[in-house]
Amino acid sequence: GIYAVLLSMVGFNARHPGPSSGWLKTYVLITFINGSMSSIDCIQHMLLGDYPMLLASLPLKVNMAHAIQVATPLVNFLGAYAGWESLQVQRRMQIQAYQQQMMAMMAEASQPFQQRASLLQMMSGRIAPGATGIPQPPPGLPPLIPPHLYV
Repeated sequence: GIYAVLLSMVGFNARHPGPSSGWLKTYVLITFINGSMSSIDCIQHMLLGDYPMLLASLPLKVNMAHAIQVATPLVNFLGAYAGWESLQVQRRMQIQAYQQQMMAMMAEASQPFQQRASLLQMMSGRIAPGATGIPQPPPGLPPLIPPHLYV
């Protein structure tokens, strides 16, 4: 009982983003192993002839024990599947956030190159000073290109 409570606490805490989300991989692995072991246990009982049956003639406690015995592997596999899907969603979100950061960095990095290209064009006389696309210094500062280089 304590093991199941600890496992459910790990799963509950791991589903939230943050530092505890790293435990989600552990939860998925452990629940999958538990589901496999519970399935083997259920198959072993069937091979021994101790079938988990739900009958009205059996006491309620026995019916509940049999229901839990059959439901345990299903619940474990369902929890492992839900955790796995959550991991996949988190991974897709991380990749998307990384790609957005990279695109923003690339957009910022291309601006200085565009500014340098327009400055070089202006210096070579292809663009007149003050034309659009040429960065102008803030008011009170000297121009970016010395006046003797103006066309």
